Amino acid sequence: MALLATVFLGDRLTVWLVAGLAIGFGGVVLIARASSQESGSDVLGVFLGVVAAVGFAIGVLTQKRLLGSGMTALDMTFWYYAVGLVGCLPWTVELVGVLGRASAADLWWIVYLGVFPSAIAFTTWAYALSHAEAGRFAMATFLVPFITALLAWLLLAEVPPALAFVGGALCLAGVLVSRVTRPVRPPASP
Repeated sequence: MALLATVFLGDRLTVWLVAGLAIGFGGVVLIARASSQESGSDVLGVFLGVVAAVGFAIGVLTQKRLLGSGMTALDMTFWYYAVGLVGCLPWTVELVGVLGRASAADLWWIVYLGVFPSAIAFTTWAYALSHAEAGRFAMATFLVPFITALLAWLLLAEVPPALAFVGGALCLAGVLVSRVTRPVRPPASP
């Protein structure tokens, strides 16, 4: 994302951002390695991960361009939902069947998931993205694996492997390093 934002949006690619990217990516790799059940490599999984990352980067670049052209965060969220709706149309018949069998509680949970973790989060993301450099802002996504492991530990009693804690610390460090905006200068001597 940071590299594409430099090329297509003119964002600054600083030494601190590159260092933060490397540190954060190393943390994600450690968390993935610690959580892996197999000793071999999963080529398809790695490929799909790269496809997801490229898709995310293209999506954020598109959002940033559209937000810069006068579209509001709420407009952006509406249109992303509309595109998602069109993409889900092939499953309309199955949806009708599921809705007919679902309990009222299940329907309320579906509405909750559509409004709170989705619509509010996407609108907030778009608003924040409209006020930040895309590459530096996207660095915050390195916090996702750390927060996910932490929530799994706290809410589901799934204790992460020790290496995952090291990876989480690296993710946090990568985000912090990427936020450095100017070189550290020694204090002036008296």
